[in-house]
Formats: sequence, C-alpha cells, structure tokens
Amino acid sequence: MDKTAADVMFHRNIVNLGRLAVFFNFCYCLNITFTSRYYYYYYYYYYYYYYYYYCCCCGCCCCCCCCYYYYYYYYYYYYYYYYFYYYYFYYYYFYYYYYYYYYYYYYYYYYYYYYFYYYYYYYNYYYYYYYYNYYNNYYYYYYYYYYYYYYYNYYYYYYYFFYYYYYFYY
Repeated sequence: MDKTAADVMFHRNIVNLGRLAVFFNFCYCLNITFTSRYYYYYYYYYYYYYYYYYCCCCGCCCCCCCCYYYYYYYYYYYYYYYYFYYYYFYYYYFYYYYYYYYYYYYYYYYYYYYYFYYYYYYYNYYYYYYYYNYYNNYYYYYYYYYYYYYYYNYYYYYYYFFYYYYYFYY
C-alpha cells in the first residue's frame, strides 16, 4: 500500500478502537508497525515506506506518535540475504581456513607434543638408563646417551625455531 492507503487504514483502526474505548470505557496503547509495498526503485534500492505508530488512548482521548520514513527493507533484505550467504560463504571459507590452520596448529601442536612426548619418552628412557646405568655403574654408557638426548633436544629446538620462522615469514 502507498502512504495514502496506509494513513486511511491507520485512521480507520484508531476510530474503531476509539469507539470501543468509549463503549467499554478502558485505556489501551497501540504499537503498530508495518511496511508498504516498494514505492520506487532507484539506484538498485527498493525504497519502502516503514510506518511506526504508537498511541495511548483512554476513553475517547488519544495521544499518538506516528512517523513514517523510507526504509531500504526490501533491498537490504536481499542485500543482507545475499551477503548473508556471501559472509556465510566467507565465514565457512574462513572457518575452513580457521579449521585448516587450527588443524595445522593442532598438527604442529600434536607434532611438538609428539616430540615433547618423544623427548619426554627419551627423557624417561634416559632417566631409566640413568638409574639403570647408575645402579649398574655404566657411567660412560649413560653419558653417551645423555649427550645423544641433548643432541635430539637441540634438534627439537631447531625445528621449533624453524616453525616460528616459517609462521612469521608467511
């Protein structure tokens, strides 16, 4: 509906409700919002009339606040609907990449955790050999594996540095 038809409908409703209010002697408040059909099309914008009425009546006395303004409802509906899918696509895209990077972080985290576990395993292994060699007095054997463990530990930190270098470089 256009502005004239909307005003007629509004006034009819107010008059009818006013008659009921006088007959039943009660107070009421109205909050009416509705949109018209698209008014005109301009620069890819579908202009809509958006009506907002707020009335408080007591008997036959009413105080109303009514305003209407152009609203890009139809355009933005499809605009956001399109961008909803657009952003949804990109959200899925970034979510995919987030998941991808999360997977890679998880992979690296798992990898480092694996290496941590690996070194922790070797640490326990050497710790075991430490006690084993300690109790069997194989000191030279223990020190050899101790050096070997630190060599792998150096390799782990080198790889860790390489990962951070690769991460910050890209």
